[in-house]
Amino acid sequence: QPTPASRALVKRYGELAQGQQDDQFPFNKALSEHEGMIDYVVLPPAEFPNGVRFAQNPKAAVWVHANFLKGLDAKIAFLKNHSMWHVPKTAPVVPSSVFAMGCKPYPGKRVVMVSANSQYYSMLDNWFFHAAPHLNPDTDQVVLIAEDAQSQRDFQNMSAPYGVHFDIYHDGDWAESKSGRDAGTTYMNPVWASVVTHRPRLLLRYLEAGCTVLYVDVDAVWIKSLPLALAAAGHHDLLITDDRSDVTTPSSSYLCTCLLYL
Repeated sequence: QPTPASRALVKRYGELAQGQQDDQFPFNKALSEHEGMIDYVVLPPAEFPNGVRFAQNPKAAVWVHANFLKGLDAKIAFLKNHSMWHVPKTAPVVPSSVFAMGCKPYPGKRVVMVSANSQYYSMLDNWFFHAAPHLNPDTDQVVLIAEDAQSQRDFQNMSAPYGVHFDIYHDGDWAESKSGRDAGTTYMNPVWASVVTHRPRLLLRYLEAGCTVLYVDVDAVWIKSLPLALAAAGHHDLLITDDRSDVTTPSSSYLCTCLLYL
């Protein structure tokens, strides 16, 4: 929710992410600094698994993140192997009462934010395919963050994929993606540092406008109704997922920025 606590957290997250090539550790450090000042819940790992833990109980998953995999081809192969590449779903409409109604740019709606560049066009298309049945056009506003100017132009040619209308936002200060299929957003490469720096800034932009924001990575698939699962978790400043590959690892630095409900 767009509370003072969530805005303060995201502001500090942005400060710590400056110059970093990974944003998960800055986010977790910011969260540890705000321990006791923010009401947050870590979502059940069985229902919100990462790419390693999904295999332990696939039937329980609501949402799965294709991480712990390097490169677009590996992510696509993982999703295809688990029949999560362009498979239609259905879902009930989510009640509007589970998020803040005072969003200035989109009154009566929450912001569903995703970020991509042209190299991830097919992954973005897959995200739209799976998310579309779970989005309510009356209450959910998708905002697509274009990571470079070329992507902004490419995305403008997308016409309501799978019936989802979206707005495009491009931060002019964003470093341009390099050439090559995976160069733009390969985890921990220099260009990834630009994504890390800008994500908290963009989150804060909408939080300060009074919007509830659901940020999700495009390499994650909505198997069941993600909005309903988030609503069932109750009202908090923050909902987040556990990114540990096994439960014996300390959780303090492994809460994932791949899904942030603020």
